Amino acid sequence: MPRSSSRQPLKRFSPSIFPSNSPEKDLAMKRKIPSLAHLPLRRLALLCCLSLTGDAETVFAQQAAASSQKPEQIVTFIQPPAFPASAPDVQRLIVEDSYFYQVRTFTPAVKVKYVTRAAASYGTPEDAAIARISALVAGDFAWFRSGWTQQAQVVLDEQDKLTNQTPEFWKKLWAKIFTGRQIELTHRIETGEYMLIAYRVLGAGKDGKDVELMDALKKVDGQWLGTQEISRDPVLSNWRTPETPIKRIIRMAPGVTVESAPRQ
Repeated sequence: MPRSSSRQPLKRFSPSIFPSNSPEKDLAMKRKIPSLAHLPLRRLALLCCLSLTGDAETVFAQQAAASSQKPEQIVTFIQPPAFPASAPDVQRLIVEDSYFYQVRTFTPAVKVKYVTRAAASYGTPEDAAIARISALVAGDFAWFRSGWTQQAQVVLDEQDKLTNQTPEFWKKLWAKIFTGRQIELTHRIETGEYMLIAYRVLGAGKDGKDVELMDALKKVDGQWLGTQEISRDPVLSNWRTPETPIKRIIRMAPGVTVESAPRQ
């Protein structure tokens, strides 16, 4: 599923722009990702936000590529037919997917009371989110990383290796975003076997605006842990705009550009 055309807070950094739903399949692409040390605080803040649920480094890399690449720059190759054939007739197949989810709003928003690692619990989605947020606020990299599933930890470790991001890098970034700020849980979103906890960091954005974040969780052996399995899921970035059509080109025919492709 592609990004929605309607803009939402932080949507331009949406994980749903990825071409697949498997973090492992995209690891090779990350070898071209530059260091993020040069990014300004605002972008670093957004990067940290997405790192809680998705592959933020690749988001920035793909956005940079998308902003500079024009449709006519798409290079395609075609093998001529071995036998006489007609001119190519470009066709398009449209497949519609549906993602069902239910949203609950915390009324009022829940002010997060930070916990220590020893007192942290992962028995409920809310407790897990509070534990993970507490680890970020404490700047405890090992604690925060332990709050992910084993599969997610492997993916995140590989991402850090490929992008040369160290625990110290993340701890400094978290300090800039979370230190001294109030955090509130705002929504609980259930979709399939996954639970999403939305929260906001008050005053962490540009001009003192709040920053909206999302934790994607999956229950494993009785504990709710962070997962990378839905880091490209469109629900993460479009849950506020249900029934909004989302379109994405999956692949092109040889010799066809976005501009020359048939329209619906």
